[in-house]
Amino acid sequence: MIFRQMVGVLIEGAAHLPSTVSVEVSGEASGEAPVPTGVALADALDRLLPGQELVGLLDGLEPADLHEAAVVEAIAGWERITSWVAARQARMITELARRRELGRLGEFVADEVAAR
Repeated sequence: MIFRQMVGVLIEGAAHLPSTVSVEVSGEASGEAPVPTGVALADALDRLLPGQELVGLLDGLEPADLHEAAVVEAIAGWERITSWVAARQARMITELARRRELGRLGEFVADEVAAR
């Protein structure tokens, strides 16, 4: 449930992003360019770090229209997003556990998080 909410927030945040992506070509920044296709899209997906830009790009892709290399990189991109979200969630859980330990309620953190 929490994961779905976090991804939803990312997608909502990415909705305002333009249909361009910063792409580096031949070692030089090319600035804003139209979303690449084919193998160039696969390369762009491979280079993007987890965050709103990657979510925005991935969310706008239609799997049936992608080059096979781009499908592989899209899968890997979603995996990076999943890992990134899990890491950010873990930071919050750690903070909650730290706070609950101060009030002697630390043993219930897992139950409290699972109930959400």
